[in-house]
Amino acid sequence: MKFSRPLIAIAAVARNRGIGIENKLPWRIAEDFAFFKNTTMGQALVMGRKTYESIGRPLPGRTTIVLSRTGFSVPGVLTAKNWDEVAQLAPDKTLFLAGGAALYEEALPWCTELLLTHVHLEPKADAFFPDWTTHFDDGKVLETHTQCEMRRHLPKLAH
Repeated sequence: MKFSRPLIAIAAVARNRGIGIENKLPWRIAEDFAFFKNTTMGQALVMGRKTYESIGRPLPGRTTIVLSRTGFSVPGVLTAKNWDEVAQLAPDKTLFLAGGAALYEEALPWCTELLLTHVHLEPKADAFFPDWTTHFDDGKVLETHTQCEMRRHLPKLAH
């Protein structure tokens, strides 16, 4: 699938690639929340139904698009049944993929970049970010904090 605009995966990822446990984040890191908010403000967040339900509401200042094949519907949220529908929604905004694990896995080949908060932990997790290292570079450090480091990963050039 090709998008006519950037599709950027944004996630906080532990050393073991863990991103969640029982539909919750395995940590609470203020710097990560601030980075996520500042980066995605004014743009469109794409997420699966379970990720949306774990947040519980549309996030202020952003367009929320929930990708769900079940006919999910919530006031104030755009819904799509497939990626083709996602591509048509909020056409004036950058698409930030915000989870969950299955959507990251499915969309990784289409992402124009990854904005990953590398969390310096290896928590118990039942949801994992896909291995990006084959297709994306080691990343440019954007911010460094005690518990984490934010990096922008770009696709490796095809040889």
